[in-house]
Amino acid sequence: MARNREWRVDIHVSRQVVFHTATLLASGCFLLAVAIVGMVLRKFGGDWGLVLQLAMLFGSIVVLVTVLSSGSLRRRLKFLISRNFFTHRYDYRIEWLKFIELISAPNQAEELQVRIIRALAEFVDSRAGVLWSLSRGIGYYPTAVWQLPARREAKLPPDDPFIAGFRDGSWIQERSLDAMDEAWSFASEKAWLAVPLSYRREVVGFVILDATNHPVALDWEAFDLLRAAGRQAASYLAEERSTKVLRASELLNEYSKRFAFVVHDIKNLASQLGLVVSNARRYIDDPDFQRDMLQTIEDAVARMNHLLSQLKAETAPRTSGLADAGAIVADVAAALDHGPVTIETCTDNVDCVVAIDPERLRSAVTHLTQNAIEA
Repeated sequence: MARNREWRVDIHVSRQVVFHTATLLASGCFLLAVAIVGMVLRKFGGDWGLVLQLAMLFGSIVVLVTVLSSGSLRRRLKFLISRNFFTHRYDYRIEWLKFIELISAPNQAEELQVRIIRALAEFVDSRAGVLWSLSRGIGYYPTAVWQLPARREAKLPPDDPFIAGFRDGSWIQERSLDAMDEAWSFASEKAWLAVPLSYRREVVGFVILDATNHPVALDWEAFDLLRAAGRQAASYLAEERSTKVLRASELLNEYSKRFAFVVHDIKNLASQLGLVVSNARRYIDDPDFQRDMLQTIEDAVARMNHLLSQLKAETAPRTSGLADAGAIVADVAAALDHGPVTIETCTDNVDCVVAIDPERLRSAVTHLTQNAIEA
């Protein structure tokens, strides 16, 4: 019905249906052959007929299970069906959905680069592969491997003839396993295909795939699918790289803000300690001054340790406590009362307890007051 153009029947023949039907028919023919041989053995086997039948039955079951569970045989059967029964070699809807699901699956324990190698390898039934990435100033070097030993020492310059063979990402290179090619000297002995990862007409990386256990003849359809998948994978890599750069920029910005507050606090502490040093020349023998100086230094050390802890990015967020705002305002005014500007406070008969971290409130009030004094 699908092949007869005169009928014009709009019918879709699923590749899975054809594959399983062919498997069922082949299994049925095998079992019929086993049954015929069993009848022959029963008729002409004599005393050993029953034993031979049982041995053949057990052996046929083992053979059938082994054949049906063979991944290589399934791939060969799919390739045979696609070449002889369908116009196109691949079911693009199924293949592309599988590719996107494997690449973008968030629950995969493997990193993105390894998933890219696996996804490209499934198109051509490759057994292993390695992904090379471009780094500015270094060139191309292997950053991820799948079912291969890691090789981190190899490097390729951007102007290498092998990179030029990609033709700006529009060409897939196939290695002839029968002939020695010097351009592939950096790859493994079983290296077979080189798929470029092209992003904005730049080869940001490439994937080297090993040869399969069985010969696979690639045509224009397979090359087009690999080329499109390589460009899609390159966009995922570029998105991941941009996300990492953005995250690093956010961390740097956050650290800069934290450091700006710390610098302001350190300046206040330096002014406070400088005032203690200047007064020590005149009142160092006064016991009251000595006690006040010791208390001031202890407070300064405690605040500096607190500021150092704020510089750590992994510091857990602190929960808000209860702070007496009136007492904090009075302490800040007393600490800055020795400057050239008079500080007046109005905290009498005011009960102001707020749910906030006391140290942060003290820091904010101190910054505002110190800025006003400097202005």
